[in-house]
Amino acid sequence: MAILKIYQNFSELFFFAREKTPEELEIISIVNDETNDLRRKYNLSDLNISPKNVYVVPHDNWWPKELEDGGGYFSPQGQFMVVREAGAKQIRKSRLFFANKVFHEMLEFKFYNALRKYKNSSSTDVHRIGLRFYEEGREKSLLGNLSEAIVEELTITLLNKLRDNPLFKKEFEISDKIKEYLADKKTVEGNPLLNGDEYYVTFDKNDSTLWKAQAERVQERKILNKLIERIYQRNNDRFKNEREVFDVFVKAAITGRIIRLGRLIDKTLGKGAFKQITGLEDDIDKQEEFVDSI
Repeated sequence: MAILKIYQNFSELFFFAREKTPEELEIISIVNDETNDLRRKYNLSDLNISPKNVYVVPHDNWWPKELEDGGGYFSPQGQFMVVREAGAKQIRKSRLFFANKVFHEMLEFKFYNALRKYKNSSSTDVHRIGLRFYEEGREKSLLGNLSEAIVEELTITLLNKLRDNPLFKKEFEISDKIKEYLADKKTVEGNPLLNGDEYYVTFDKNDSTLWKAQAERVQERKILNKLIERIYQRNNDRFKNEREVFDVFVKAAITGRIIRLGRLIDKTLGKGAFKQITGLEDDIDKQEEFVDSI
């Protein structure tokens, strides 16, 4: 979840959050540096997020019900971000899990942000976050699915850049070995044990249980990657590879300049395609069907 609009003055965080460990402070610093490197790629200045603006909430402390399935959120108004511990103790101490959640929220924090005071509101509300935007009187955002997919794909990429970092090297190596061993293994129902999105895997010898943490926003990422594939197939004289197409999406989200992206989608997939994708935001299944059909 990118943002939590209704919690703007979050003094209760001081009660529900815990002190961060030295390792967590170091990870926050690493993520801050990596996300600043990304901003520089698009000629943007550094935006430093102080560890004091990053809250860590224990898994068994209070958490907003509307974000029960999420691992974090941030507030543009309050200028803070929150990360929740993993519920499973086997995952809770994972540095990779913590880094993944910090990456996701900090990336959105450093994407294009815009606030706006609407006519019928006495407070300043969120208007734009990355590609995501809100219209007055509409609770659900538009282009949120694509925006979340871009963030999660970047999170996967940036997390993998840390493979040789001493803080994460051992967890990566153990996870890789387990994934290699289980690559062709299936459950008793005949389903694969792993789906390929796992970034951290561990095996509990005490109860013979496999525990894993994996990239999220599966359907959103599927839609994004299908769009990228379609655009590249029809513009391979313009782009060297699909990564260059993805770069157009990232640039739009991080700078806020989405006109080029909209024109690229319409020119490639048909006039009005971008508007059609936006209009199907409330039904992700129909959004996916539409992208599959063009």
